[in-house]
Amino acid sequence: MTDEPIRVLSQQEVLQTIVELDKVAGEVSDEALLRVLNYPEQFVPAIIQKMEATCELLEKPFETSEEDVGNACFNALFLLTELGDQRAFDVVMRAARLRREGPFTLFGDAVTEILSLTFARLCGERVDALEELISDEKVNEYVRWAAASSLKYLVLDGRLTIDQAKEKLFVRLDQYVKLPDPDLATFLVSELMGYPFEEMPELVKQAFEDDLVDPRHTDEEEWLSEAQEVFRDPRAFEKELILPTNFDAVEQLAKWKEMSSRETASDDSDFFDDDLQDDENVFDPDYREPIRNEHRKVGRNEPCPCGSGKKYKKCCGRA
Repeated sequence: MTDEPIRVLSQQEVLQTIVELDKVAGEVSDEALLRVLNYPEQFVPAIIQKMEATCELLEKPFETSEEDVGNACFNALFLLTELGDQRAFDVVMRAARLRREGPFTLFGDAVTEILSLTFARLCGERVDALEELISDEKVNEYVRWAAASSLKYLVLDGRLTIDQAKEKLFVRLDQYVKLPDPDLATFLVSELMGYPFEEMPELVKQAFEDDLVDPRHTDEEEWLSEAQEVFRDPRAFEKELILPTNFDAVEQLAKWKEMSSRETASDDSDFFDDDLQDDENVFDPDYREPIRNEHRKVGRNEPCPCGSGKKYKKCCGRA
């Protein structure tokens, strides 16, 4: 944020800035982003109003596309996360509870990238609301995972102890082991792996024994190895978190544009390479499609095969 003198922006300036937020990620000017960050008293209510209207649109029974929704809510989520303005918590929770793919239509891949930090920054003392979100079977599973991941941030700033956070996750895991629900048991076992344990808890053992944990996410050996690493070195608990003090919305959105550009270029290259390969072999009577192993297990700490630059467990490994 800048040190420019505080002034009252005109309604027209506020509206023009909200309109600019509707641009694709990374194309919104730094000036517009900084204006929001410097004048939260005027912009946060406007952002809340925009999100409320968009949620209302998505809650209607007819189909709504990402093009209909635009990008304002996606960009605003980054700004709200930096601001940590608790006034926006209710509308973010409303968006999180949208049915099916609604949260992704509104926030895109920010659901898996920053929503856990957003929850922690905005919830204040309303930890119970996050617990309800984790246990709500109607909520998108990635949103529930983000809510579970947000407990780590609450530990870091002292709102929860590590034991309190673990207990909250165990309560939910017990629920999904008994149902049983493999998808939700998998994400809770995976989340607990980032907490310190000297030995594997009985409930986690049971989840593995009952085949409720997807092996693409983790196995017993890997789970215990990572949990014991955190037990030995407390610094490992926060090593993969975006620390709130380091979150810079302008910088994060610039990185997002860079990453999106790389992925688009990679997709175009793959398309033309595949097309060229097909052209070269289509008239060869002896050509046979090579046998490829499409199911090699990617280690959770290996770079994700999609090329995002993130670890597999923080990217496509959540799918």
